[in-house]
Amino acid sequence: MRAFSNLPVTEENGTLHTKLARIGCDNYESTLMEMGVKRTEDLSILCELDLIAKDIPLVQARKIVGIASSSDQEQEHVLPLSTAQKAMVHLNDFGIYRADRSYKSILISSILGGSFISFGASMYILLGGGTPMLQESLPGLHAVASALIFPIGLSSIVLTQTDMLTSSMMYATLPFTSGDKRKSTTEKAENLAKLWGTNFVGNFIGCLGFACLASTLFINDPFSSFAQAIAIKKTSYLATGTTMTAFGKAVGANWLVCLAIFQAATATTSPGKMAALWLPITTFVALGLEHSVANMFLIPLGMFCGADISVNEFLVGNLLPVGLGNAFGGSVFVSLLHWQYLMKK
Repeated sequence: MRAFSNLPVTEENGTLHTKLARIGCDNYESTLMEMGVKRTEDLSILCELDLIAKDIPLVQARKIVGIASSSDQEQEHVLPLSTAQKAMVHLNDFGIYRADRSYKSILISSILGGSFISFGASMYILLGGGTPMLQESLPGLHAVASALIFPIGLSSIVLTQTDMLTSSMMYATLPFTSGDKRKSTTEKAENLAKLWGTNFVGNFIGCLGFACLASTLFINDPFSSFAQAIAIKKTSYLATGTTMTAFGKAVGANWLVCLAIFQAATATTSPGKMAALWLPITTFVALGLEHSVANMFLIPLGMFCGADISVNEFLVGNLLPVGLGNAFGGSVFVSLLHWQYLMKK
């Protein structure tokens, strides 16, 4: 898919119709209009495959796409896209087509995504619960050291392109913030609902199932006590009247998670992607921020280990405000703001 230009294309050398006529492709103008192309700059979001799918021959498709890239003579000077801009374009493309899969495919991918997050969270319980003396004597160091192992889960998700609800909160909103014309507003909204709904169900199944298995590993102290303490703390917001605190911590968590995914998208190798996402994830875990998918594992695990937590405290006291906060953090602080400063003139 062609990248969005970081500077707008000008029409100083004639209208779109004139430019199409110049290359003998003006007979395809109505087709382009149906695809949402009204100005030359709109061509920058199309690739040859998009045009071929509309029965435009390959040669003509290349000529049409070439209009947007012939900047030296017909457009104002355009700087090359930076690494961050290319990554943002990639994430936008990912968001446009991520929902084109079947519900079954998305559900399976989401179950795996929930399981991968649970692997990382299990290692967090193992390390954090297994070092009680460090936790008592140096709580700050204990928090950071325990958090360092957590990014295993997101690394697996990024490298295998499995689904996670909180990352879809960025992917599915990017086409709105970018103004991408390849899909209508209605189609974008349907994609968002499809991804978020299916991701939630799949992630929940994966995390809950993994929590059942992991509870057999952490049934004894000090791991059981550590898991229970985490779950009790995460579900205390409703009773203490601090639900907005959960919301705020969730905003920060998914800001960092989506930032990690954005940074990983700037890398081209697997080690590079892992290194790029590691510190943001470590930061959110060490700070004790709230991540809805991780909580789908951590809270049930604490319940299975003996924590006295009701389903209402779990769903209404944590997942609801945390899910809303995660959605705000990913869609506003990454999807909206990063697109605005990177891709707008």
